[in-house]
Amino acid sequence: MEETCLCLGGSWGRGLTWGRGLTWGVASPGGVASPGGVASPGGVASPGAGCRFSLGSRLSSRPDPGPGPGPGPKAQSPAVVPAQSPGPSPGPDPAQSPGPSPGPDPAQSPGLDPVLQDRCSDLDQTLQRLETLQTSLLSALTNQEREGRGLELLANQERELHHHRLGHAHQLHKEAGLLHQEAEFMRRNQEELSQFVSDIFVFCVSSVDSVAAAQTQTCSSASHSDAARVRLDLCIKAVLGRVSSDSGLGGPLTAARSALAPPLRRRPRPSGEGPAPSGVYSLFPPLAPEGFRAFCDMDTDGGGWTVIQRREDGSVDFFRGWDAYRDGFGRTTGEHWLGLKHIAALTGSGGFQLRIDLWDWENSTAFALYSDFSVGLDSVNPEEDGFPLNVDGFSGTAGDSLLKHSGMRFTTADRDLDLSENNCAGFYRGAWWYRNCHTSNLNGQYLGGPHGGAHSSYADGIEWSSWTGWQYSLKKTEMKIRPRPGPGPGSRPGSGASDREELEMNHSTRLD
Repeated sequence: MEETCLCLGGSWGRGLTWGRGLTWGVASPGGVASPGGVASPGGVASPGAGCRFSLGSRLSSRPDPGPGPGPGPKAQSPAVVPAQSPGPSPGPDPAQSPGPSPGPDPAQSPGLDPVLQDRCSDLDQTLQRLETLQTSLLSALTNQEREGRGLELLANQERELHHHRLGHAHQLHKEAGLLHQEAEFMRRNQEELSQFVSDIFVFCVSSVDSVAAAQTQTCSSASHSDAARVRLDLCIKAVLGRVSSDSGLGGPLTAARSALAPPLRRRPRPSGEGPAPSGVYSLFPPLAPEGFRAFCDMDTDGGGWTVIQRREDGSVDFFRGWDAYRDGFGRTTGEHWLGLKHIAALTGSGGFQLRIDLWDWENSTAFALYSDFSVGLDSVNPEEDGFPLNVDGFSGTAGDSLLKHSGMRFTTADRDLDLSENNCAGFYRGAWWYRNCHTSNLNGQYLGGPHGGAHSSYADGIEWSSWTGWQYSLKKTEMKIRPRPGPGPGSRPGSGASDREELEMNHSTRLD
């Protein structure tokens, strides 16, 4: 017996009409094939577990003989119904079907070829496809779950970033407020700085003017000159420091102005404090703008004296030539000669006084004061003119031994400008404003010793003839000058205590 299979890929066609007498196993009253693979006379079949049906050797188109007992479905193979059954297939139920089902037309449909196939899909392949589909679905679900988790993580990160940006924006807002405050502070500070620069400019200009004005004086104004220069230095340092500190956000200007406050005005001298100390100061007279240093005596007779010569221990040889006396030699704190060009630069315009202090070997002292003293007065070239001496107005305890030298040119051993037939400097071992030759020789040899200043040679020591004669060399001498008090060319008003008061200075201006 040939076996054929009916397979419609999981669904049976609706409305199929089968001929009477076909045996499809046990029919259901509703005319629908059951999952076990049985068909109903109603002509509609549904997929079964196995879609194979056993048919007889031929299909009969005879009408159904009627109802009869028929066997039920096989228990072992519900999907296959043999063609030869023990009894005839039951006919249609008259109560459920209006009439018998027509059989197939032998001319048009000799068999079940349109709906029957020689082979059906294997159940294992179907299950394998279902498992593959299930695996694909699970993989897709897994991937979707992972993507969902990734999206959730990205969302969390986005929320955290959003919160961070909100916090950063809040911080930026606070910083913007602080920057606004600092900008306002800088604006006010800039206004104050502008005022400060204006004040300091005026102060610097006044300091420069003070320096220029002080340069016309000698030791009596040296304190003012050095103090003005110190103020000028402080001014420059203050400006540079202020510019440096204000390159960023600077502080208040109180500290800077407080630091400048002392030099802005002369510091009052406390009661009981002594005069400015004696020492070495820088002098800048108009005729010597390059300046030079000199020792200033701030103690003798009100102070303000510029020392131009000192002899005290014989440590310096004073028997020198013209160049040495022109430029000066020795140490300003010891034995020295200031130099004719410096003396002429200080006194060339007149208006100075000269004081000569003398000490003998018994420590007795005397002095000679000349109210008018100058070297190279009104001379265009003092050196060519021989640095002539002008002196007048004697007073003092040592007697006058200099007036006879007034009008004389300076003579050294290598440049004879005296009126004598001989070179007085070479003959009396000195250098002076000799006439022919001298009544004083303060640059002569240092001849004193343990037995005093008396010497056997004639007039070739440190002589002041009106006090100690011609054969007594003094132990110590000092020649010093200062502006003459009262009106006069180059003079400055004031004398005595008032002059001393003007000489007060900050001790820091000393050049030790």
